[in-house]
Amino acid sequence: MRKFLFLIFAFASELPNPIGVKSFSELLDRITSYLLMIAVPIAGLALVWAGFLMISSGGEVEKIEKAKKTITWSVIGLIIVIFAKGLALVIKKVLSG
Repeated sequence: MRKFLFLIFAFASELPNPIGVKSFSELLDRITSYLLMIAVPIAGLALVWAGFLMISSGGEVEKIEKAKKTITWSVIGLIIVIFAKGLALVIKKVLSG
């Protein structure tokens, strides 16, 4: 059993780092960068969709309100992601010295 565990640890110590980061701050920066890269196009599509809803509402109050809520929540989501990226940069700066 000991030999088996030794072999597992011996092989595990030689595995390459698939993420390619050396610190928590780099990991946090990479995650928020990918999140921002995904969130911006999604927010853009949501804003275009909300604009389409507003144009095609035909004056119906319910559809206009739905479009306004879509715009509001898209912008709020985008702001949250941008603040998360900023916070990650601040944490990276503090942790790196």
